[in-house]
Amino acid sequence: MSTIVAWVLHPQGQRTFPQRTEIPLKAGTDNWEAAVAKASEIVETARPWFALTNVHLIANLETSVRKTERDQRAVIAGRAETEAKLNIAILRLQELGISVSLYHSDAEFLAGVPTQNIDWTRPIQLAYSSTKYSAVDGIRCLIPILCDLRSIICTNSGVLGRVLGWNKFLSTRILQASGIPTPRSWHFRKGLGWKGGNAPAEEKEVIIKNNTEAWGLGISHDPVLRGPSVAEVEMECNRICEETGLTELIVQEFVDGSEICTPVFRLRNDFFVFKPAEIFIEDESWSQGNAIGIDLNRRQKHAFRPVANEQLAAETSRLASQAMDELEIDIISRMDFRVDANGIPKLFDMAEVPGLNEDHAIGRSLEFAGARFDSWEFMMALNVQRAMDNGINLEANAPTD
Repeated sequence: MSTIVAWVLHPQGQRTFPQRTEIPLKAGTDNWEAAVAKASEIVETARPWFALTNVHLIANLETSVRKTERDQRAVIAGRAETEAKLNIAILRLQELGISVSLYHSDAEFLAGVPTQNIDWTRPIQLAYSSTKYSAVDGIRCLIPILCDLRSIICTNSGVLGRVLGWNKFLSTRILQASGIPTPRSWHFRKGLGWKGGNAPAEEKEVIIKNNTEAWGLGISHDPVLRGPSVAEVEMECNRICEETGLTELIVQEFVDGSEICTPVFRLRNDFFVFKPAEIFIEDESWSQGNAIGIDLNRRQKHAFRPVANEQLAAETSRLASQAMDELEIDIISRMDFRVDANGIPKLFDMAEVPGLNEDHAIGRSLEFAGARFDSWEFMMALNVQRAMDNGINLEANAPTD
């Protein structure tokens, strides 16, 4: 049993102590109305604090990261930001009354947070890394480390959550050990072959993916290899490694069924799961159950509808909450399932840095649940709550001569 915790805050005072009331709510249930109601309380109590909040927004603009033809296939979806998307994010934060310090790339933020980039009149200092671009293990873990050194709250997950959200093969092992249904997966390493000598069975339908990037998209020219021999899978893996420069891949059993996105927000041990959404592609070349490969993904014709089967929606919500906990992902995630022929949802992807715009899965999920707040507002509200829960000193600490 988890609880949703509602804090009673008094932003008018410099030093206050929140009072807490606990409202029981079972994590991952289909009680969407209760989740929206309790989330609304958190948003309402956090709103006055937005005026005391500054966000260090790490954008990874296209102009600030290296992009080559090889990168396009290795870093699947072009995870760098466009200026248009960045402007939407900045405007939304400013609408909430939050000030923004902008960094054009992870590297710029990691180079150091200069004093002049901190608005000292806003004691709640948050950092949000909106994209994931590098295919190198460990780089994304440096942001929460630097935040801790600078007394800034990282709105993304901590080090462990970012490691596990990044390395997909490790994630599958943890999920499987936790009893969460996942497609079978195998780890292919350039020059070394299959980890542990374990390879997929002959003529197994598989999808080949980048092990340290977008887990949901196949990166072979044909998204799904249907009925290949092990030798053919190895040949395709070696070709992809040569073409992209990647050194490891995850080969995953392909589940030919509907795809469901389940957003989960988290504050400590309390989970907020809103209406899961089924994804479909508005393109005549795609039909229900087909894989979404690189080329199809780039057409950006994704659309969403609420999951009609309430039992399935409740089950994916329960599993999504459990997976978020097992993988140490904090504040926000999106867990993606494919439903197999037996009606069992299998978790095949997780997004530790999901898209927050209204037309993305989380925005549509909140809309389906009847929420009157969007992803940005609720994520910021949860982080303000976390800051208060950590006993942040609300007195401005501007350096003096």
